[in-house]
Amino acid sequence: MAAADKQKTAKVRTDVLAIVAHIYRDKQRTEAQILAFDPNDIDALDPAMLYEILVERYGVEFDEDDDNFGGFGGTIAKTIEFIAARWDGETLNEVEMPPTEEYWS
Repeated sequence: MAAADKQKTAKVRTDVLAIVAHIYRDKQRTEAQILAFDPNDIDALDPAMLYEILVERYGVEFDEDDDNFGGFGGTIAKTIEFIAARWDGETLNEVEMPPTEEYWS
């Protein structure tokens, strides 16, 4: 992986981890726990909200051919990989964060 790609992935990783920790209101989880977390595992909160925030933040569109939330679904680690592979490296739109709730099991 080229240095520019590593930097891009690191930026996405840092941002996404912070967004997930905010939305799911859990600053106590380790990075590894958040990376292994699949938002679809929480029945009380539709993960589409998270994915829509990420679409707006990075300008990365859903993949119409991917049945798993347009490529955003799965663990947070997979979501980061999906975004980093498609992000232009420049788009970082400000996004309004929703109110937080405690949803970690």
